[in-house]
Amino acid sequence: MSFDFKKAIRNRLVDDATIRTELGVTTTGSAPVSPIFSERSGVYPQIIYEDSYGPSDPGLQSQNGRIDFHIQVSTSGGEDPHKQYEDIANRISGLFDDVAFSGSGVYNYLMIREGSPGVLYDQKLKIMTKIVGYSYKIT
Repeated sequence: MSFDFKKAIRNRLVDDATIRTELGVTTTGSAPVSPIFSERSGVYPQIIYEDSYGPSDPGLQSQNGRIDFHIQVSTSGGEDPHKQYEDIANRISGLFDDVAFSGSGVYNYLMIREGSPGVLYDQKLKIMTKIVGYSYKIT
């Protein structure tokens, strides 16, 4: 995933007032949204995203891949964790599913919702992680 794409993903998430509200923050800089390599532990809810490249389209100037959003929520808070991660997942769908958008560079991005493994529970940390997957194309 190019730096422009990573930045465009984060910006699209943190610029959204609904996502910031769901994450319990008011400013874009304090939103716990980060790529997998800079994960912020102990901050919940948070969104962590990771990608994997796929093959390029034959004859086109594009790169395909998959991006997974890990929506992590605490089970020890007062809010229902199932409702919390579903609200965030629904908003992510509204921002990315079958939507074309641009970053700061010359690239355009198209993302389509894919199947996801569901919800994971970490007993030690007492967090639930909902994974929401998308395939993407960079042109």
